[in-house]
Amino acid sequence: MNNTTRQTIGLTQPYCDYNGCIAEPTHTDGEFVMCPRHEETAYSTTTYWRPITRMTAQPGDLWPYYLAEY
Repeated sequence: MNNTTRQTIGLTQPYCDYNGCIAEPTHTDGEFVMCPRHEETAYSTTTYWRPITRMTAQPGDLWPYYLAEY
């Protein structure tokens, strides 16, 4: 049994961080999330982008938030 703890990032919306994009994010650098179309062009740095393995909605006080595991 694998007991490794995955890293997570909390999101206020389940969308790509690129300005105005409403696509589902598939990659993260641990701070930003991007869809495949914007990951390379928006943040073309040496940042290591990792795939998001699961995204779940979590209950919040007023609005749900989203937890992305990578």
